[in-house]
Amino acid sequence: MIDPCASTVINTWSTSPHSVRDGESAPKFKQAADTVQVYNNKPTLCGPREYSIVKPNGTAAGSWITVGPKTGSTGVYEIKSQPMDEVLETLHNFKLKILLTYYKDAPTNHAGLLIDFTVTVTSAVCECNRITYDPPAAQTLTTTVKLIPAATLTISHATQNAASKTAVPQTRKCGSTCGTTTVILSIVQTGSTMPNWMTLNSSTGVLTIDPNNNN
Repeated sequence: MIDPCASTVINTWSTSPHSVRDGESAPKFKQAADTVQVYNNKPTLCGPREYSIVKPNGTAAGSWITVGPKTGSTGVYEIKSQPMDEVLETLHNFKLKILLTYYKDAPTNHAGLLIDFTVTVTSAVCECNRITYDPPAAQTLTTTVKLIPAATLTISHATQNAASKTAVPQTRKCGSTCGTTTVILSIVQTGSTMPNWMTLNSSTGVLTIDPNNNN
């Protein structure tokens, strides 16, 4: 008895070249059909497929580009390209490799299908909002009631986290173009609003402490 799936032909299709920015991702395709499946109108007749991406020489493509089921979409797969290194910013040639899980090994050794496609990685776009800030060290001030002149404290500002500025292509692209100035808008007492005997100059960041009684 001859198993038609052992020699079925996986139907090919053309994959459009796609471009992806460094640090971002990209396209989708429906599960590959084969001639036995199409003739009998039974999508799973020859079993599941296995998808992988390889370089033209057959070696693994690298961890930055993968293929797998698209979340929430039955029978749909997607190629995810997420380059995270400026050295990848160029044209890449790949092959989408499709195998029949039950027939890829001996004695059948089904050849499967290889589909050529290209990915062009372009330069990332600067995203200053990805840069994080480190809080300043805790500050303390001791004063007395009705001190003349009233005690003041210049509030320290948060500073940009150095590691976040070079963590991903989107922030490395920014260089020194992202502003570093922060503004102190308000001061709050733990669990409540700032007491009326404390005033903040938001322009200078100076907090004036002028308690008029011991309460």
